[in-house]
Amino acid sequence: MTKSSLAIENIHLWYDQFHALRGINLSLEQGQFLALLGPSGCGKTSLLRSIAGFTHPQNGSIMISGKNVVTLKPRERNLGMVFQQYALFPHMSAAENVAFGLKCRKRSRSDIEERVKNTLEMVGLAHLADRMPRQLSGGQQQRVALARSLVIEPDVLLLDEPLGALDKKLRIQMQTELKAIQQRLNVTAIFVTHDQEEAMAMADTIAIMRDGEIEQIGSPAEIFSAPETVWAANFVGSGNVLNGKLIANGHGEFKIQGLQGCEFSLLSSCENICPDNPVFVSAENVDFSLTSDDDALIVESHRYLGVFVEVWAEAAGTRILSLMSPKKASRLVPGTRVRATAKPSELRLIGRTIN
Repeated sequence: MTKSSLAIENIHLWYDQFHALRGINLSLEQGQFLALLGPSGCGKTSLLRSIAGFTHPQNGSIMISGKNVVTLKPRERNLGMVFQQYALFPHMSAAENVAFGLKCRKRSRSDIEERVKNTLEMVGLAHLADRMPRQLSGGQQQRVALARSLVIEPDVLLLDEPLGALDKKLRIQMQTELKAIQQRLNVTAIFVTHDQEEAMAMADTIAIMRDGEIEQIGSPAEIFSAPETVWAANFVGSGNVLNGKLIANGHGEFKIQGLQGCEFSLLSSCENICPDNPVFVSAENVDFSLTSDDDALIVESHRYLGVFVEVWAEAAGTRILSLMSPKKASRLVPGTRVRATAKPSELRLIGRTIN
């Protein structure tokens, strides 16, 4: 194993009768950026706290730099951690907050001063070294918390929704800056979030968690383009997960039948599957067009989101979302009859696990 690699094997964690983590297996190499993605209560923070040493799994091992740390105290694991609320010491300046971990490690005064100076420069806060936390903006406090975690040269950097308290514009800016710093230092990082877009933008690898287990793990492209379960597709995608039947049309395509008001087909070269089998399909970039057909979808609601409008249409239990320009959406008032279409490249057949 390389210096900053991490391997988790068969971790189980119980809180009384609640099984919070169920046989987690995970391996990261040096410099890898992993996002733990999932809804509240899925186990992602419990896993992060288990790695950090704040909670103690009843089974399994956590290897950091080739050493099983599962019984070690947090301060013995050489990990950096950034919390959602930053947890800065209010009575210490920015520089003193950053120096805290080095002082606990009994580094020399000159070494502490040099490291603190260099780390604050790296996060763009050298000019605010003497400011107290209350004198800093949210983004500046986040940078101080990050600097405090990085100055000790951790084997693994743990980030527990550190951008959650920031406004949208600053959050996007900090995503870029945090990723750039992580890549420059080549530090292994684990980032907890429930925001799909944030995970896609920052991570090399995403682990989707559900009910204490890893539902799927892969690159952002793999997670989005090849969901292995219906649940994963629903969580990561736009919400169009549809149940139909593939029927060969004789022209190198499979038509998807059983969806009222929809015209969808998959190229036969895309998937190896027997005709007439029921399938689940994730459909992105669905388009609605006006129709007078009796078997049409009926527009039921709009939601204005600035550059586009969410338009929902429904028929016979099939409910479909289309993201449209405000101009086009203005013609599709509730009650309008529409037909849904999508290019074969925008349709993804979901793996065989159906639950």
